[in-house]
Amino acid sequence: MTAAIVLTLMFGYSEHPAENWFRDGVAQRRDATAARESFRKSAGLIEGTTVSAAHAKARALALSGNTPEAIRYLLRGLKLSPSDREIQADLRALRETIRYPEPADPLLRVRPDGFDAFRFRISPAELFLFAGVSGLAGVAGFLRHRTARSTASLALVSAGVVGFLSAFALSRWIAVDTPIPLVLANPTTLRVGNGTSYPARLSEPLPAGAELKELTRRGGWVQVELPGGAAGWLPEELLLE
Repeated sequence: MTAAIVLTLMFGYSEHPAENWFRDGVAQRRDATAARESFRKSAGLIEGTTVSAAHAKARALALSGNTPEAIRYLLRGLKLSPSDREIQADLRALRETIRYPEPADPLLRVRPDGFDAFRFRISPAELFLFAGVSGLAGVAGFLRHRTARSTASLALVSAGVVGFLSAFALSRWIAVDTPIPLVLANPTTLRVGNGTSYPARLSEPLPAGAELKELTRRGGWVQVELPGGAAGWLPEELLLE
């Protein structure tokens, strides 16, 4: 789905200024500077806290050249809808443009995790359908057991109950409130302490767009955790929340 279509679905009509600026950006694609400015203006006019708003803003930001902010809004959209395939695809594409350090020590792994976890592959609607089918199977097995006194139907009852409870447990797990990662706005050296006098944690600076978990804050610095589990400090003003 193109960002223009996303904008149309958001606002319900095609004359919203955000979409007009987006169309101008597409029309100016031979002039990269002018096109990026139009996309930047389009992104600035998109407001709202819905999945579609976050997605549309992220795509306009990405086309304006602001990759860190685009990642920030895609993460917001993914927070609202973890199984959204289009947001996952856009975030994956942006991540591939970022040159992450590749240290030999696996504990210093910087590249964010992908979307292989089960919570990113199943939607609430699919869980609801599975729970409904399991519940119906359990009821059907119970009724058959009551009418025909069939012991085999007890297996159907058990399967239905287990399936229904499993779907409920998975829905609670998927809905766990996990914080949105911080996004680094500019390439910056990750340090072992909260100050420029401390040595670097990595041999190379972290790239703009790096996604990091916040641990604590002190004196204008934020201690962050890398995907591999290692921790370091970055200036607070360079992190997008």
